Amino acid sequence: MENKKLKVAVFTDSFYPGTGGTERAVDGIASGLVENGCEVMVCAPKYGKRDYKSEIYQINRAKSIKLSDNSYLPIMTISANFKKVLRAFKPDIIHCNTLSPFVGWAIRFSKNNNIPCVVTVHTKFSFYFSPKGKDSLLSKFKYKYICSQIKKCDRVCAVSNSMKAEFAKYGYFGDFDVVKNGSTFTSEEISADVKKLAQAKYGISDEDNVLIFVGHVEKIKNIDFIFESLKIVDQKFENFKMMFVGSIDDKDFYDNVKNSSLKDKVVFTNNITSKEMLSSIYANAKLFLFPSVFDNDPLTIVESATHKVPSVVLENTGASERINNNETGFVIQDAQSMAEKIVYLLNNKSIIEQVGENASKQLPIKWKDASKRYLSIYYETIRNFKK
Repeated sequence: MENKKLKVAVFTDSFYPGTGGTERAVDGIASGLVENGCEVMVCAPKYGKRDYKSEIYQINRAKSIKLSDNSYLPIMTISANFKKVLRAFKPDIIHCNTLSPFVGWAIRFSKNNNIPCVVTVHTKFSFYFSPKGKDSLLSKFKYKYICSQIKKCDRVCAVSNSMKAEFAKYGYFGDFDVVKNGSTFTSEEISADVKKLAQAKYGISDEDNVLIFVGHVEKIKNIDFIFESLKIVDQKFENFKMMFVGSIDDKDFYDNVKNSSLKDKVVFTNNITSKEMLSSIYANAKLFLFPSVFDNDPLTIVESATHKVPSVVLENTGASERINNNETGFVIQDAQSMAEKIVYLLNNKSIIEQVGENASKQLPIKWKDASKRYLSIYYETIRNFKK
């Protein structure tokens, strides 16, 4: 079987031209699998008139219901043509990167056609279902549904060990494989004059101490934690600028910052679609601030490391799993300790440079290498499925 060119159907309800981490992860997995000799079809929602073409793998779109610019109901209309294209592809294995009703259809397809199915869980759904940490009857029903979907799959994967507690909430206590995400950027892509783009657009310079956050600007990402920390930093260190890079989904947070004493030190870029501009912002940063508890294995930690920018993360989170404290990044406990760490590091930039160098050598992995792990899981799952 290992000598055969494997055909993989990758299902997701989050895909380009969307701008989240799952979109980039699915593209990375698909691209990495192709590099490893697989033939890949990504099955994803159709986002109205917006589209994305790939030159290296197939894309099979299903109609979807739109909620907002960055969010779609994961309820797709499975047309006859969608089924026809998938059947013609003749996948050897199905890899689900979603736990929406879309995966329910994919699992039924796999069972009806005698094809093994692997699932990777990227998201901690409890943050959406129980935002205040208290479960309702509805959230318990949703957990039960998710658990039933997971148990129907032949192999379960996640991108961080922190998913163990999350799975327990769903009622799933079985085994799962941890496969870390690859890097969207490579060091070879970063040019010598990469800083110039962001400096020209956002009025920053080499003398500025730029701090950044990259991701959707929303409460679930713990952005208020950053705001509280920066208010403390502002009392002890004057020369810094904070850049929130991503779509502004929390308008109240934006208003609070703009009406605060930090208003002249904070830049909101909104959504960045240019890879070159994003690379330029990373290259201008001194530190990447990411206290999210929600994220499992954020791609931004690795992207930052590729640009030799160390991350400041909260302890006991998916983001902290990759980091050796004070060696490849910095792990803090609360807003006060984050503020103290930022002030200390900005006064001791040689430490930032050394840790950033370490991070660039130890944290990033290529999607080709990450996908090799999935490939070994596919082959083992197929062998067990045939038995």
